[in-house]
Amino acid sequence: MLCEDTFIENFSIFKEKAFIARKLHKALITDLHKSMDAVLEEMLEDGSLVEALAMASRLSEKAIIPAGESAWRPPGNIEQHLRSLDAEIIQEQNQKLEELVNKLEAENEVLIHQITESRNKVLIIDKRMNNILTAAPDDIRRMQKAIDQMEDYINKLKNE
Repeated sequence: MLCEDTFIENFSIFKEKAFIARKLHKALITDLHKSMDAVLEEMLEDGSLVEALAMASRLSEKAIIPAGESAWRPPGNIEQHLRSLDAEIIQEQNQKLEELVNKLEAENEVLIHQITESRNKVLIIDKRMNNILTAAPDDIRRMQKAIDQMEDYINKLKNE
């Protein structure tokens, strides 16, 4: 329970007028006792006092913390505490993002493989074209020589 001195200290407005603080404290305490007595008498009449005490006993047994453990307290930083409430959501979103990244990486691997195959095909075609282009002048000369020889043979056959 809050003593008068602590009450006066906590409410600095009453430090200069301590007699008002004492009267207010006394009135609050009296009112609190009356309301607590009324609630207890109501519980006694209803027979729920025993049940309420049993429930309070069960709750206090559950709330006992082993000697080595400290009770969880929220951090002093409100923003940090509010983030802890979102930790599960953040983890779920993180997992979804990881799955999406893995999926995109797999798709990229497939695309890289397809691009590599296409580049290899283009290189093969380029090599063939270069071979054809470098061999073409020789082939043209040979073909021209063959044409010339055939024309000679045709002319010889006509003359005979």
